[in-house]
Amino acid sequence: AAEEKKVMITLQQEPHTTSSGDSEYYAIGFYVAIAGTSDRRQLVMVKKDLVAKAKFEPKPEVSCEVTLPPNTTFVVIPCTFSPKSEGPFTISFTAEGMINLSPLPPSKEWKYIGCSGEWDWCSAGGCRNHSTCTRNPQFLLRVRRSGDFTILLSQPKEDFETIGFYVLKVKEADECVRELPSADIVTKADFGRSSEAVATATLDKKMHYIIVPCTFDPGYTGEFKLEIFGDSDIRLKPLKPSTQEVFLQGEWAGQSAGGCINTPLWRNNPQFFLFMQQTGKVNISLGQGDNDDSIGFYVVKTNGHRVIVIDSKEDILGKGAFEKKRDVNCELTLEQSKDPYCIIPCTFKPNIEKKFWISVNLEGGEKPKNVLNLLPCNYVWAKKSIRHEWKDGQSGGCRNNEATWLQNPICKLDAEESGDIIVILSQPHCKEPEGNSIGFYIVKTKSEGPLTNANVSMVGKGAFRRDYEVSAKLSLTKGIYYIIPCTFKAGGKGGFTLTIYSSVPSFELQAENFVPLHGGDQLTDPTSSSSSSS
Repeated sequence: AAEEKKVMITLQQEPHTTSSGDSEYYAIGFYVAIAGTSDRRQLVMVKKDLVAKAKFEPKPEVSCEVTLPPNTTFVVIPCTFSPKSEGPFTISFTAEGMINLSPLPPSKEWKYIGCSGEWDWCSAGGCRNHSTCTRNPQFLLRVRRSGDFTILLSQPKEDFETIGFYVLKVKEADECVRELPSADIVTKADFGRSSEAVATATLDKKMHYIIVPCTFDPGYTGEFKLEIFGDSDIRLKPLKPSTQEVFLQGEWAGQSAGGCINTPLWRNNPQFFLFMQQTGKVNISLGQGDNDDSIGFYVVKTNGHRVIVIDSKEDILGKGAFEKKRDVNCELTLEQSKDPYCIIPCTFKPNIEKKFWISVNLEGGEKPKNVLNLLPCNYVWAKKSIRHEWKDGQSGGCRNNEATWLQNPICKLDAEESGDIIVILSQPHCKEPEGNSIGFYIVKTKSEGPLTNANVSMVGKGAFRRDYEVSAKLSLTKGIYYIIPCTFKAGGKGGFTLTIYSSVPSFELQAENFVPLHGGDQLTDPTSSSSSSS
């Protein structure tokens, strides 16, 4: 219209029949907005362009009088309050003088493509403020002709998360990118807590584009839909994970929630073997679905077996420091090795159950599959344990006490095959007054007969120290051995656990409750035992 005009707009509907047979009306209404520069379907409605709206009500009709400024094109959008409410409607316009009205013809519809996705506990990486942003799902976008395109991200959940997305240009792409440089971002949607986020961008047909939809903060899961509208044909497809990293998922659950090496349960954590076919600089990351718990990891050298003992800090080649973060990282150079390295992810405290992911990136541009491999450690040691105690008459101290050291509890180990073993002696307390300086000896008899100072030969030992546990690794040939747990000083009291891990399953472990004779120099088996085994 050439001059300001008042228009009465009325939207009418017929009742619909519910599943119970009743007649009801949908809540209906409409919006009146200033039309965009294009003569196509309106995709975005911002508050400043909204001229009027009819209140949504479940009635046969709703109406609204609108004052329209001159020489302006408007769009009227009749709708139900809830989506997927199907049924016929009639809309009428009443005004003094002439007004031009026409429905949008099919030829003026946008070219369109859509794709659904989901942020799960692992892929909900958050925005660029977080190092996990590239964990979000990524989509490759290409257009047949250069022009302006509208990108719409929506979420179906009613309890809205703060969502947005980035669009970056790349020369070509067949997998997810690992970085989002600011110089490559052509547009982004402002993050807001609403059902949708939208942005418009001018796209070049010669370029490839990657769309990264995300929530503002990591860890928020849910489904989403990505839609692209434009004047030409559009191609949109999900991208596969980057081959520039090796990625695995795992879980701390039950006994495998062992905590850090401050607790003896740490060896129960899941472990992963990292095979290096050539020397390289790697970045190892451990992530969780939230930042509620302190997580970290250790990298140690192995001989191909599951790690049971870490003898010293020097055995730890790298460490992801324990922090309450969604992910922790460690960068280190690993030498080529025929034996794998072992990555041990853990929570700081034991008994915290949750899922985690672990990834290894290789610097230098070479694809990791050509250089390294990451596999769960499925090696299982044979394990047997005995619980016992040092008490009066069975606390002879170390070998410095030559007359009494064989009066300690003694455990018999029958190795039915040759193999490697790890012996661990642990006590529940390591501080005085409950704790002791503890250690152990592994001996064989020189000839048939009782254990005496003259008839034993030393095979190995666990060095004495005041700690929760001491250990020793050694290779044994087939035969009978005796393990003698001791406190350093004679007369120490307290409970202990002796645990044997063996590379071969065929071995027996039993407690020998020896009774001392001749001042402890000769020991014989009793007729009964008070020890318990597990």
